[in-house]
Amino acid sequence: MLGENNYSSYTFSQDVQVCGRDAYAMKATIEHPFEREFLHAQSLAKELMDVIYDVYAAFRCGSSVSVSQDIQPIIERCQESISRNLYAWLALCQTKRKQSYLIEHAFRTTVLSMSLASALKWDSRETLKLGLSALLSDVGKVMIPSSILNKEGALTSAEYAVIRVHPLEGRKLLQQLSDVDASVID
Repeated sequence: MLGENNYSSYTFSQDVQVCGRDAYAMKATIEHPFEREFLHAQSLAKELMDVIYDVYAAFRCGSSVSVSQDIQPIIERCQESISRNLYAWLALCQTKRKQSYLIEHAFRTTVLSMSLASALKWDSRETLKLGLSALLSDVGKVMIPSSILNKEGALTSAEYAVIRVHPLEGRKLLQQLSDVDASVID
């Protein structure tokens, strides 16, 4: 149950029947209980956060990034876990970590996108593309000065103009990679 803001936590109970749950969600919860999958998801989430950090740092430094070697394996493992019990991952999205806003945002965007795709029963190939797209969606922000990106309070119109170019910068960075699908870039 969501509270008043985005930082409220979900409440889970195995013995409460929630209206509107479909058979797929019920089966996933019974076959892969929340508690067991949550422990596995926590471990995967740490790996995912580390990968996001490393990939964004590589882009910032101009180092090479391989989607197929650096990103895709962890996204595939997260996708499998989400398909077993997406509620564990939704709970993880409510946890505040000591990472930068950019890294946490990339994590949540990736997990929530793949969770939605799983709930909609998308095939695994499309869910994987969506996860990759979500993880890389704000990569252009590594080109934005940290003084603007981390500024507290309102941005000036000039600062906002700088922020608005991040999708174009991200596209340029991703187009330099040889192993990223064009649909992921789009």
